[in-house]
Amino acid sequence: MKPAPILLILLCAFLPACASITPLKSKPPYRKICVNRPFSWGDGIILTCRVDMPAGAYTPLYEDEGGYYYQAPQKITGRDSWMPLLLDGGLYLERNERKPKKIYIIRSDTGVPSKVSIGDRADVTMQP
Repeated sequence: MKPAPILLILLCAFLPACASITPLKSKPPYRKICVNRPFSWGDGIILTCRVDMPAGAYTPLYEDEGGYYYQAPQKITGRDSWMPLLLDGGLYLERNERKPKKIYIIRSDTGVPSKVSIGDRADVTMQP
């Protein structure tokens, strides 16, 4: 793959969400989502960013038109190229999904959540 398409994919993956984020107004489908094993996204070199999602209970705090933001039980660690990262973030559950297929991170320079698809990478247990 040529460098230009890779850069375009990365830019699209980390574009800030356009929907308005608000504190919870509706009842989320789960009171918490438990991540059974830590998992990672990205490699920190080619994908420029790597985030390591911790195990534990993720709780819903915010929502937008598309779904719910479940906050991680602690800060998310990782790296951007060779620089270490310490971020807020968690799992994003779309309204029509039964299991989260996206994560979100909030970089301190923007304060806006960026979502990225993780597929079935997360081993989770849903808590009604």
